[in-house]
Formats: sequence, structure tokens, C-alpha cells
Amino acid sequence: MEGNGPGFGDADGAGDDADQPLLDLLDSLVNDRGPTGAAEALGVNYRTVARCRQSGRVSQLMRQVLAEFRDSQGDGDDGPGVVTGDSEGEDPGESPEYRAAQLERENRELRETVEAQAVEMEALRRQVAELGQKAGEDHAVHGGQGQPEQ
Repeated sequence: MEGNGPGFGDADGAGDDADQPLLDLLDSLVNDRGPTGAAEALGVNYRTVARCRQSGRVSQLMRQVLAEFRDSQGDGDDGPGVVTGDSEGEDPGESPEYRAAQLERENRELRETVEAQAVEMEALRRQVAELGQKAGEDHAVHGGQGQPEQ
């Protein structure tokens, strides 16, 4: 696949020095909770977490999600990944607003995945066309000899 797909690269989610604190936060979450637990805490798919860590780049989606997570942690000294809830002890994951935001993030993530797959599919189509063209040229040069017909 050419590049890393939508959400990566200079236009959509460049990996720059400003993203390093977010990458550090993600690493800390993964170390504390594992890849799946970190993904659940952020409300994204574990593949998105893995892709971000592997590439060392932060997509727009991950930048937003990590920034929201960081900001939701406030100034508390509970460490990364510890959700304290509000004063009544309500789990923020149960509120309709939190669930709606989570669904919106999942929707954006799915769109990014579909766009990345479309880019990859187009690259594969070009490769197949080039190989077919090359095979046709080889066939013409060698007069069709050496290739058994089926």
C-alpha cells in the first residue's frame, strides 16, 4: 500500500513533534491496559491503536481522541487511563453523550478504514494492470512460446 492511508501524512495527520506527547500518552495507556484496553478507553478500534503505534504518526482521529482523553483526565494525579468519574461516581461511559461521542468516533474510524482500503484497492488494480500489460508484452516478444495454454 502506498503511504499509510487517509489520516496519515502531511495533509491529514502529520507526525510532528507536537504529537509526541500524544504518542507518549498512547504508549502509557497500552503499557497500563494493553492494546485492547487502551482502545476501549479511547473509544476506538484496537487496529487504530496498533496502526498509530506502528507508524509513529497520529491521525486526525487519534489526535482528537487522545487530546479528549488527556483533557478528560484533568489535573488529577491518578495517572494515565484512570477515569475518576464525576462526584456522584457515575461511570462516564454510561451517559448518552459519551456513547454518542463514542459512536461518532467509531463512524469516523470506519470511514478512514474504508477510504484507506479504497486507496489500497486502487493501488492493487494498477499493479494488476501493469503486470497484465507486462505479461502481454512478454507474450508478444517471445511469440507465445514457453507459456502453456490452458
